[in-house]
Amino acid sequence: MCDKAKAVCKAEGIDSLQESAACSHRMTMHYSFDYAQQVHLPSNPVQPGPIFLLPRKTRLFGVCCEGLPQQVNFLIDEAHLILKGSNAVVLFLHHFFESYGLGETHTKFTPDWFFGLVKRTFRRHVVNSVSCLAAVVNASASCNEAAVVGTEDGHNNIPVMDWQGHFAGIGHDFHRIKPYQHFW
Repeated sequence: MCDKAKAVCKAEGIDSLQESAACSHRMTMHYSFDYAQQVHLPSNPVQPGPIFLLPRKTRLFGVCCEGLPQQVNFLIDEAHLILKGSNAVVLFLHHFFESYGLGETHTKFTPDWFFGLVKRTFRRHVVNSVSCLAAVVNASASCNEAAVVGTEDGHNNIPVMDWQGHFAGIGHDFHRIKPYQHFW
């Protein structure tokens, strides 16, 4: 699947994530997305223990375009973590496809490797804020890009929407969904 996505990018001449109109390219692309473990700020690799009793928590959510391969990492400070569950996932995916989508008409959804590059670099740097964490993510590898959800001064960079409310009239509830691993 990933080899096909790489071949499509090569054939279309796409070498980086870019903003494109929806359905502007008749192609299929493969994407992966996942949450990584949270990181605590401030962080200092030579500090033997935590600096504060309760450090700030920052979540990482990554969306990877397998054909390039490049990943956008959403850095979610605890002050901006107002959504959880499916609402947050759909919010970040919507923002990704609006800002970085390649204009494909069909998508298929390995970000763990990219998170590993971020974590390896994070453990070697002093990180005191979300903006410092963004610099670490961008420096971790050329395939990683940081997308800061909110700034330290309270500004929200990604508009929050109620996706569950938006889709409430469409379809029906799927009770006891957790035991299912695959949907056809």
